[in-house]
Amino acid sequence: MGAPRIVLGRYTASSVATFRTVFTAASALSLMALLASCSIDSSYDGTRYRCPDGECPTGYFCVAGECRTELPDAGPMVDAPVDLPDAEPPPPDPTLGNLVFYSFDHDDNEVSVARDLGPLRLDGELSSGNAIREGRYGNGLHLDAVEGHHVKIADVAQLYPGAQPITVEAWVLRGESAGQALFSDYNNGPSLPAELSIEFTSDDAIRLITNSGCTGAEVSINSPNDVLPVGVFAHVAVTWDREVARFYVDAQEVGSSPLAVTPCRSEGQRDWFLGRRNGQALALTGVIDEFKLSNYAKSPEQLAESRDYNSSLVSGYCGNGLIEPGEVCDGDDACCERETCTRAADDSACGDSVCQSGVCVAPAERASEGLIAQYVFDEGAGTVVADSSGFGAPLDLSIIDELGTAVAWGEGSLSILAGVEISGGEAPNKISEACVASSELTVEAWLAPANTSQDGPARIVTISSGLSERNFTLGQEDDFYVMRLASELADGNGQPPLYSVKGDVRTDELTHLVATSAKDGTRRLYVDGVLRHVSHYGGDFSDWNTSWQLAIGDEFDNIGARTWRGELHHVAIYSRALSEREVAGNFFAGANP
Repeated sequence: MGAPRIVLGRYTASSVATFRTVFTAASALSLMALLASCSIDSSYDGTRYRCPDGECPTGYFCVAGECRTELPDAGPMVDAPVDLPDAEPPPPDPTLGNLVFYSFDHDDNEVSVARDLGPLRLDGELSSGNAIREGRYGNGLHLDAVEGHHVKIADVAQLYPGAQPITVEAWVLRGESAGQALFSDYNNGPSLPAELSIEFTSDDAIRLITNSGCTGAEVSINSPNDVLPVGVFAHVAVTWDREVARFYVDAQEVGSSPLAVTPCRSEGQRDWFLGRRNGQALALTGVIDEFKLSNYAKSPEQLAESRDYNSSLVSGYCGNGLIEPGEVCDGDDACCERETCTRAADDSACGDSVCQSGVCVAPAERASEGLIAQYVFDEGAGTVVADSSGFGAPLDLSIIDELGTAVAWGEGSLSILAGVEISGGEAPNKISEACVASSELTVEAWLAPANTSQDGPARIVTISSGLSERNFTLGQEDDFYVMRLASELADGNGQPPLYSVKGDVRTDELTHLVATSAKDGTRRLYVDGVLRHVSHYGGDFSDWNTSWQLAIGDEFDNIGARTWRGELHHVAIYSRALSEREVAGNFFAGANP
């Protein structure tokens, strides 16, 4: 809602301290008196202070319950809200996890991603694509110790438990009384095996494991035994306010212990896991639902609110193409505030573009800054696809089609009909060097797929080697698109991926497909200018392999294994993340501007 506002004239200042352009010193003193005397009545509408008759300072008039004035040289009774000093930020919503929130209320088993509804958008990697089924509220994560089901989460700084209080909570259905891990980075190899591990024991107790500092030892504390049920759902929570750790079952405290340590952060990457420790140890058999991680210690009352919150009824996920309860941003006619997934006033959600009939419309102009490779397929014949970016030495692509039947040229397009090598013939150093230096990337394609049954994913644009190693791959998985991108924190296969919505692949018209990755780790996938997926999986590109070639339509060293079939009209690569407005501009500019 923002800070309440008082209506004085057609001038705006962000606070009393910056109110400087209109009022004289005397007026400013009167304003301070006004702020001290005005109060909010029951008809306050969220934007204006209301003052009863007779309580406005000298020189101000109470009109319809509002204090107003005639400003010097500004004309009488003009409207201009003046912001009051910023209020304290609102407390976190206890029903959510203000770091990470996995509700598992999605049907994306094909792409093996657990969507994070929290502010970090830290999507987790599902070990198995068939693990999302009925849970406590909506869907849940079904775990089978035999199959090794789990969710892997990147080790980002915001999850470090040594710098903040913490609450770990979830609905859990345990299949047996056994040693099991709920949320853990425990690894048996290092001298400090865990920053934090929340586990269950064979005696049905809750256990917290951490360490006592970089030169310290493992610290382990337990709740009393026999506090956890088996075979039924229970809401389980552990809170730690830096002094005392408390254990809860169904929002009732079942144990506590002093814990005044500062855990050492592990060296190097240490992934987190839902459903087991690192290395398959203590794998949980059962169901996890509504997993939430917060950077404050929730009270019993807050845990009760969280326990009773059915996110399957109200949670929206901005950027998944589905209009879920509580959000409109994925509709076809909504100009949206992306952070809140709510409808925005005209233009306010569109940056320097405009909102027309509910859609953000940008000028039809292509972005040129940071363009490092571009292919427009206007050759019409031959075995070379020219790089027209103008950046560095041209990275032309050679078509190796020995039978002459794998590709067909069109007007401003190239059709890929069968497995074929279309690659640079050498390492695309100008791409790797520019992107490693910037830690940013945009991959863009105008295309028309031949069918909705190619998968693997089928390679549209890729710098990779074989089936499971890549710098990035923009691809097609049946009737949706994916972007796999390796980084310091993501694995070498680029998991977990960005993905679009099922049904986004259309064979009867051109599609504009754009994937971006910003330096702060935010990744976005757009289809025809519409945001389809946003996630945060940080890390730079320092682990990229600079010897792999750029290829389109297939792997350069494994022809036929992941062939993409269809028409390509435009491919572009940037060494920066295009903004949403720039993506829209490229879309409105068309495939062959």
